[in-house]
Amino acid sequence: MRKVLIMVLITIINSSATFSQTQPEMYQDAAKAYMEVDKILNEVYQRILKKYKAKGTVVKNLRSAQRCWINFRDAQFKMIFPESDIHDSINKLSDSQYVYLAKLTEERTKTLQEVLNPNTGGTITYAGGYTIHTFISSGTFSCIESGLVEVLVVAGGGGGGGTIRGGGGGGGIVYNAAYFASGDIIVTVGAGGLGGAAGETSGSNGNNSSFGSITAIGGGSGDARSGGSGGGANRGQTTGGVRTAGQGNNGGGGLADDNTCGGGGGAGAVGGAGNLSAGGNGGNGLSYSISGSSVYYAGGGGGGARSGSGRTAGTGGSGGGGNGGVTTNGTSGIANTGGGGGAGGFAGGGGIEGYRTGGNGGSGIVIVRYPKK
Repeated sequence: MRKVLIMVLITIINSSATFSQTQPEMYQDAAKAYMEVDKILNEVYQRILKKYKAKGTVVKNLRSAQRCWINFRDAQFKMIFPESDIHDSINKLSDSQYVYLAKLTEERTKTLQEVLNPNTGGTITYAGGYTIHTFISSGTFSCIESGLVEVLVVAGGGGGGGTIRGGGGGGGIVYNAAYFASGDIIVTVGAGGLGGAAGETSGSNGNNSSFGSITAIGGGSGDARSGGSGGGANRGQTTGGVRTAGQGNNGGGGLADDNTCGGGGGAGAVGGAGNLSAGGNGGNGLSYSISGSSVYYAGGGGGGARSGSGRTAGTGGSGGGGNGGVTTNGTSGIANTGGGGGAGGFAGGGGIEGYRTGGNGGSGIVIVRYPKK
């Protein structure tokens, strides 16, 4: 929970020459960091006592375990620093000794947090008064304490088409502010679709993501395929792929003159249509703060264009969408955003050497959060 704080502190101590920090300043920083993590430990300990105050055996065992840990901490400190005594010298510890105590205290806090919050699954973090479980691969959310949770499910983005084709659509998004969670819930994180190979080859749709009964549909590939958001249209096609209602937007259309293609749809906007100056841009995604900070997800991939036509490729939409290419391959959607892959371009020439591949779609993500216990 405070690993960043401790790592920053260690960096400061080990790089004192760089920052011209005096010994007293390093000592003060180390002491302050230790007092901070010790305060957090005591807060968590008191919250557990309050939570289980009606269960005498739990409280008794907790207090016994905490006394044992204090004895362990003191013995461990003595082993590492045999010439010092944690109690006799509490106001005379060195900066490195404070850092070591902070590390032991942080580890104990993490253990107590597991008692306070027994739910498991994904990577667990804490921000803004919430416990957050982030799944970047499939797994199980084990809900020991049933209740309402907030859930964001993002499917894998569609792959961009190869060689003057449409951009991949962003993965579908389903957000539920009050999902009743109980027991073991299967979590599936969808992979992004593959980009199309060189030579006007279709990519593949992104894979679905799910959390229990919630399913987000993978983004459509960049040849006007339907999906969470639809894929962009190929050259000569005028209509992009169709969205899944409530999860995304349609892909953009292509241009009839064969030189530019449509951008993939994004969760927040329709994919741009190919025009006389550029391939269509991918539609923008949507922003959510469920992870503890504002992040965009499920942008569409940019459409491709033909070299020599004087036109540029479409750019990917916010939310991980990959850029389309003219003389280059399309770029892939960003992992764990559900962004669509950018379409490949055509670099010119009379053969396959001018063909460019489409980018892969970005993988999806599932995030669960609830108020910290």
